[in-house]
Amino acid sequence: MKKTVYKIGSLLLFGILGIKSLAVPLLPMKFDKRIDGNGSYQEYQVDNPTNETLRYKIYKKPEPKDLTDKGIIGSMDKWIEFYPKILTIPPKSKGIVKVAIKAPKNVKQGEYAARVGTTPVAIPKVGENGETINAQISLPVGTEIQIFGYVGDIAPKIEGELKEKKTENGSFVTGNIKNTGSAGVGILASYRYKDTTGTHTKILSLGRIMPGQEIKVDTSTVKNSKEHKVLALSIKEDGGTTSFLTYK
Repeated sequence: MKKTVYKIGSLLLFGILGIKSLAVPLLPMKFDKRIDGNGSYQEYQVDNPTNETLRYKIYKKPEPKDLTDKGIIGSMDKWIEFYPKILTIPPKSKGIVKVAIKAPKNVKQGEYAARVGTTPVAIPKVGENGETINAQISLPVGTEIQIFGYVGDIAPKIEGELKEKKTENGSFVTGNIKNTGSAGVGILASYRYKDTTGTHTKILSLGRIMPGQEIKVDTSTVKNSKEHKVLALSIKEDGGTTSFLTYK
């Protein structure tokens, strides 16, 4: 499988890439929970930073891409329940979308995927005589996130080696890591380094690493300074407590 290279200094948060500046994402932009047995539940926050009331239609749909080569064995959209169907958010407020997923009994063990999104709904404006004068959408962009759930006792396993890389600009961390487990996981890098301005820590998302996927991590673009010195780097579960790999 093709190796992906992550130069940490230029990463953006996974999932926000491609979303226009006026779009309001569903946060957190993940699910990654066990969906058999009693199933799992997640609340998503939608902010309204404007001075107008916003209204969104919430939807679900199958995962449109074939991810069988990445360990995804099917779509879970038919098992998703969410509330509300239409979300109205007053100005400068937050709305909550509640999502529950429960797989039926005897489904195949493995990972499943689906999409959950929002699309704006026009809100009619009413004049003094009670007539509708127009309908406007303050944020004409919806957002859509890819979510994952799993059935059975499966788990990711992140293996590899992180080592120091010395260049004329200082010392950095590089290494190849691979998910040799049976489930994908969102990961982040917690990177500590020192330069002429002091000691710094950067927490940066590396996205979701699928079963069998290998990526190369390279921190050499974090700062172009000859005084740059790596102190530590940890590869951790994004939004969780598991630590997979460390360099100290």
